[in-house]
Amino acid sequence: DSLFEEIEDRFGKAPPPVLWLYRLNKIRALATQKGYTAIKFHDLSCTLEKHTKDQIEKRTVLLPKKVQTPEKLESYMFEIL
Repeated sequence: DSLFEEIEDRFGKAPPPVLWLYRLNKIRALATQKGYTAIKFHDLSCTLEKHTKDQIEKRTVLLPKKVQTPEKLESYMFEIL
């Protein structure tokens, strides 16, 4: 977070694609901490995978329509994870 703040301080407000990339990477980092080995975003859903001893546990989460900004996606996914 502090690195991103420093970049914005130095270069100005980040464009939307950079904001999405930043938030998606934060979500991926948290998912890794929670033991998920893969996270795949689709248009209306997200698939989470966790590898256990002998199987792969898959979980699909539908994304609500209210998730239209990177900040809202991050907040929603942090609740799910």
